[in-house]
Amino acid sequence: IASHRGTDAHWLAECFFNGLPVRWWDKEMSLVLAFARTHMIPHGLVAHSTEKEIVCIDADLAGSIDLLVVDPTSGVIHIVDHKRSDKLRASMRGYGKMAAPFSHLDDCKGAAYALQTSIYQYVLERDYGMVVGDRVLLSLHPDAPFVTSVPYLKDEVAYLMERRMAIVRARRAAAEAEPERFRCALTGAPATDAVRLGDGRIAMEKAAQVADPPVSFAPDKDLRAAFEAAVTSKAVFPPPPAALLSWRRRMPEGG
Repeated sequence: IASHRGTDAHWLAECFFNGLPVRWWDKEMSLVLAFARTHMIPHGLVAHSTEKEIVCIDADLAGSIDLLVVDPTSGVIHIVDHKRSDKLRASMRGYGKMAAPFSHLDDCKGAAYALQTSIYQYVLERDYGMVVGDRVLLSLHPDAPFVTSVPYLKDEVAYLMERRMAIVRARRAAAEAEPERFRCALTGAPATDAVRLGDGRIAMEKAAQVADPPVSFAPDKDLRAAFEAAVTSKAVFPPPPAALLSWRRRMPEGG
């Protein structure tokens, strides 16, 4: 039920920022309206796009951003991520730490959301030529209104993306070196999570799952292990970031 309510709240916000009819009497919409009145209109910000689909081909990564707002005078874009959670404010701090090399960050949803929106910013700037200003979390839970900016974890995200791109390059190199073993017969892409089709060919599991017409397939554990070994041997990873500020120095407790 909570998941469906979250989906519905996202849908209402999307409709509103596209100028479509909404159930304005819903409590969730009162928070959307309050956000527009308090944080957008006074600063001259307008909706740029909703559910903005982005892709970074070099990292084989894609996503969808809830809302982008823009300052028409400067062209600066701000990222807004909707969360229907009554615990968002309390989740901005944690008692444990993330695994290395991010042990300077609290193991909490606030830091995770900061990484999420920072990845959005990285891709928007790198692949779409946008200038991003802020990253905003907006709670749409009627019992817990909350809005906060989160810091741009630039060095952390640069490391994550460079590492991801190194893996993608290594996968492509492995498939190029041994196409009969490591290239998907259905898509031509590297056969990550390899499965063997009924006719003996190799494919990506996801490609096999959505094939039309349907195909029979079974996981090939030996081939998966061989592929991962080939990728590991070819990947050159960046050094982890060092001497970074702790999450608590970057993020005030109250947002």
